[in-house]
Amino acid sequence: MWRFILIFLPFTLFAHFPLYLPKLTDKIRHKRCMLETSIGINAHVKIKISYPALFGLDPLVLHVNQSLQEDASLHYDQYLQQAHLFRDHTLEDGASQEFQYCLYPVYQNPTMISIFGYESHDKGFSRDSIRVVTRTFSQDNQDIYEVVLDDLFLSREQSRQFLLQYCESYFQAHKYGYFAFESSIWPKLKPEHLDTFVLTSEGLLLIFQNYVIRGQDDYPATLLIPYTNLAPLAKPGGLIFTIIDLLHN
Repeated sequence: MWRFILIFLPFTLFAHFPLYLPKLTDKIRHKRCMLETSIGINAHVKIKISYPALFGLDPLVLHVNQSLQEDASLHYDQYLQQAHLFRDHTLEDGASQEFQYCLYPVYQNPTMISIFGYESHDKGFSRDSIRVVTRTFSQDNQDIYEVVLDDLFLSREQSRQFLLQYCESYFQAHKYGYFAFESSIWPKLKPEHLDTFVLTSEGLLLIFQNYVIRGQDDYPATLLIPYTNLAPLAKPGGLIFTIIDLLHN
């Protein structure tokens, strides 16, 4: 069964997300942390970074909070360097740029936390550059690690082949994005297009960067795949079965 629903996200970009994002984040106890600054007069640059600090003292929460804080600080320093270069080398009065990096928690259970967000660079004179960001963390006994897609499945080759066929079949059947045109110009999905994802209570949510399924004039495409569809390929005792067990208990 396919799920593909349009909802509003808490930034100027819209996305096809299966649940209302504020409703998801409100269920996860956290506070918002901000790093913001504006520099320059003739050439003006804004930097805005927002990320969650989850409540709790268990090792997984502490690890995620530290990782997100370090990630935010790294992006802030990188943006600040770019901002000073822009200010010092721009002669045009009124020129402006804006950097944003925002993250939101979308799912949490006792052994896993999934994060969704975006990075954007508004150059003022051209279209924003927007990149979707996802991070998922898991704890296995004393080991805490960041999850990649292949961690969920027994076989990288079989699982990615299944997911690619699943996605292409959906987009073709619904004539979505580039798949609304003649088949001769349909895009060929690649395994790396599957690497942006979050785990939710409803299934694996694949998120496609701009220009993979449709252009930036539109919105990032996502496809939610229920865990029951993935169970035959999933690792026994792995994250997918853990979530299925939690949902049924």
